[in-house]
Amino acid sequence: MKKSFFLTLPVILLMMFGCGQANRKAVELASPDGNLMIRVSAGVHLNCEVIYKGTVVVANSRMGITIDNVDAGEKATVVAEERYEEKSVNRWVGIHDTIVNHYNRLKITLKHPVFKTFYLNLRAFDDGVAFSFTVPGTGERTVQGESTCFKLAEGSTVWYHDFHMHYEGEHVKKDIADVKAGEWMAPPVTVKLKDGLGYLSFNEAAIRNYSGMGFQADGKCGMQIRLAHEQPASYPFVLRYGEDEAKRLSQPPVIEGDIVTPWRTVAVVPNLNALVNTDILFNLSPEPDKKYFPEGRFADWLKPGRAVWGYLFQVPRTLEGMKLLSKQASEMGFEYHVVEGHWARWTVEQQKELIDYSRKLGVKVLVWKHSKDLWDPAKRLAFFDHIKSIGAAGAKIDFFDHEAKEIETLYLSCL
Repeated sequence: MKKSFFLTLPVILLMMFGCGQANRKAVELASPDGNLMIRVSAGVHLNCEVIYKGTVVVANSRMGITIDNVDAGEKATVVAEERYEEKSVNRWVGIHDTIVNHYNRLKITLKHPVFKTFYLNLRAFDDGVAFSFTVPGTGERTVQGESTCFKLAEGSTVWYHDFHMHYEGEHVKKDIADVKAGEWMAPPVTVKLKDGLGYLSFNEAAIRNYSGMGFQADGKCGMQIRLAHEQPASYPFVLRYGEDEAKRLSQPPVIEGDIVTPWRTVAVVPNLNALVNTDILFNLSPEPDKKYFPEGRFADWLKPGRAVWGYLFQVPRTLEGMKLLSKQASEMGFEYHVVEGHWARWTVEQQKELIDYSRKLGVKVLVWKHSKDLWDPAKRLAFFDHIKSIGAAGAKIDFFDHEAKEIETLYLSCL
C-alpha cells in the first residue's frame, strides 16, 4: 500500500499587539468569510458574544474557569493580543475526501490578581467559533468548574438529552425558554435559530488531562458548563460500578502544572447539510502523538470499515454462531465482525479458529472488552498482547460511562 501524505497549503499571517491594547474593553475575531464573529469583553467578568450575519446568536455569556475556588474570569484585564490566519487542505477519511482547516486565530493575554498572566485562545472558522483557556502554573491545583454560560436568544429551538443513560438517551425538542432551571443537557446540544437564520451546535474538542463537559440550564435561556464531577452519575455507571465509585468521581479534578481547557465549540451554519458536514471538531483536535503513531492517522493498519455485531442478533453466542456472522459479513462485503465478550470464555484455539476462518472470508475480527478490566497498566498491556497474538484486528472497548478526568486519561492510555 502506498504511504499517505497530507496536502498542506500554509498561509500564515502574524502580528503582535502589545500593551497599547491594555485598556481596550472588547476584542473581536471574525471568520475568514466575515459572516461570523466572536466578541470578548473584559471588566467585572469576561463575557462573549457570537454574531452571525449581523445577528447576535449567543449573547452576554460569561466565560471563566474556577481554580482553587478562584474564578479566572473575574477581574481579568486584556493586556496583549496576537493574531494570525491559517489555511491548510488535508487528506481525510470520512464523509469527504479532504478537510479544509481555515481559521483566524486570536491569543489574548490576560492579567489577573491571583493567576497573574493567563491566556484565552480564540479561533473563528467559516462554520463556527471556539475558545480555550490556558492557565500556567506549577504543582497541583483543583479545578472546581467553569463559569462559562452560553445565553441563547429567545425563540431558539433546542434538541438535547440528559445524563441518565449517559450518551444513549433520547433527544427532546423544546423552545429554549421552556427548558427549566436545573435540567441537564449532554453535548452536542443542537439549536435551530429563529427566522430561519441557521443552526448552532455546542460541543468540545481536544480533551486531554481534563474532564468532559456537559451543560445545566439556568432557566433563563442559558446553558451553564458543568464538568463531569458536577454531573449526576449515569444509571449505567452506577449499575456497573456502584454508588461508592460514583461518589469518588464526584470530586473535582486535580491537575498538575499548566491547566489547558478543551476547546469549547459553537458550530454556526446556515442549514442541516452544513451542520453534518462541519469539520470544526476535527480541525481543533491535535494530530496523533508521533511517539505512538509515527505514521499519523493514515498508518496502513488504521483501516475504517463496516462491521456486523451480534449484540442485537438472535444468533447463538458460540463459535459456530460467530462463524455464521462472519460469513454474513463476507456476503455483504463488510470488512469487520465485532465479537461480544463471550469470546474471552473460549479456549485460545477457539479464538484463533474464528479469526482464521473469518480472515479466509476477507473479514477481520474485533473483540469486545470491558474498560474496567483495563484500568491496571499491566492488565492493559497483557490484553493487547493477547489479542495481537491470536490475530485480532483490534478491540471495541466499552462501558466507560463517565467523563471524569481519570476516565478521559484511560481513553488515551488505551490508545
